[in-house]
Parts: sequence; structure tokens; C-alpha cells
Amino acid sequence: MTVQSLDTPAIGEAQTRGGVYALLAAAWRYPDEESVFLLSDMAQRLSRDPDILGLFDAGIGEALGLFVGSLLDTDDMRRRYAALFGHAVRGACPLYEQEYGHGEIVQQASELADIAGFYRAFGLEPSEAAMERIDHVSVECEFMGVLCAKEAFGLQSENAELSDTSNDGQRAFLRDHLAQWLPAFCSRVSKAESDGPYARAAALASAFLGAECRRFGITAGPTYLKLRPVDPQADVEISCGNAATGEQLVPLTIEGG
Repeated sequence: MTVQSLDTPAIGEAQTRGGVYALLAAAWRYPDEESVFLLSDMAQRLSRDPDILGLFDAGIGEALGLFVGSLLDTDDMRRRYAALFGHAVRGACPLYEQEYGHGEIVQQASELADIAGFYRAFGLEPSEAAMERIDHVSVECEFMGVLCAKEAFGLQSENAELSDTSNDGQRAFLRDHLAQWLPAFCSRVSKAESDGPYARAAALASAFLGAECRRFGITAGPTYLKLRPVDPQADVEISCGNAATGEQLVPLTIEGG
């Protein structure tokens, strides 16, 4: 990838893509009063972004419009969130990458360490303001949004190393993590809630992920993955981190380091 002049649409493209990732990160967070307000504001502003229809096909614009129209008040959002995701790691539709598949605890810890390594490589550290596992769908989407912002800044400042590295990081993280399990997560949500804000968020995420995979030449994972067997001890070990490596990264929000 070569840095382009400032009058090209590349900056706006990176910013718009980052906006979609940020919206998806907000959509899967616990719906308290503040987060629901911010989610609605973000969705409405993004739906008015003229780059949306120019950058993506009509399906994404339509999915975004349906999502905006599906948003409910905080109490209704909470009830739906609890029914779908529960109040623990394992709900009807787990929000965590490592809940999908049959990996052993050692493999799961290794994959969590890989995710943490991606975050650290781009100068990001877990926030202490909210605690959540780093493989939460919101955290992974937020990370992609940050990389898009870094790419846009690199293009604006004509910093080829920053824009190239950020773009390469998006491709690698999408290939190794988000694209591998998000299709199965979205399919599970869509089946559990036939119509509503989270079903609409899943439809938007599916359409956007398809565009992202085409953009980077990546094959998305299957729309069905078995959930890993419930192992209370494994859940404790994963949640607490890997004592051997010192990993204890369980944020919901990523902050710049």
C-alpha cells in the first residue's frame, strides 16, 4: 500500500470504516442509560454519512437504516440483552471469541495471549474503568476501529509507515480472529432474536464483515460453530489470565498507551 495524496477518498474511507466498527462495538456493550444514548447518536450520525453509500453496497446502507429504526429505550434494550447474552460468560449467544470451538484450555490461553499481543503491538492497553475479557466482541470491534483511525491519521500526516502498519494490522486481526467467529456469533443472534435491535445489529455486522473480507481478500469463517464444552475451572483460568505469562487482561474498553 502506498500513501496517497490528501485529496483522495482514502482518508474518508478509513474514517467511515472505523465509524462502523465503533458502532458495532457500542452495539454489543451492556445497555445502560449512557451507552444507549451514545449508541443511538452514533447510529444516526453514521446513517447520515454520505460516504456510507459510496463506500459500501446498498445492503449495508439498508442494514444500517433498519438498525437505527430498531433501537429501543434502555429498559427494553436491557431485557433483550439479558435474554440473549445473560449476565455471565455463557449466555444463549456468547459474546466471547473463545466460547466458540473446541480448543483446549492451553490453546485458548494462547489465543487470548495472541489477541493481547495485537493490542500491545499498536500501543493499546486495557482500561481499568470496566472489566471484561479481551476476546469480547465489543473489544475486538473497538480495536479494529482504532486501527482504522490510525490508518486515517497516517494518510493525513503522510506517514507511510503508520498507515501501512495499521492497514496490515487490520488484515491480520480480521483474518486470525474477528472474521473467524463473528459469522457464527451473528447467525446465533439472528436465530435467537428474529426481529429487534440485536438482530438488526447482527445483520449489519454480517453485511459489513462480508465487505471487509472482500476488501482484504479474506475468507470468512462458517456461520455455525459449536460452543466449547462448559468447564468451570477453565472459565476461571481464562478469566484470571495465564499465571505463567502474567496475562491478566480483561478490559471492555481499550485505551491508548
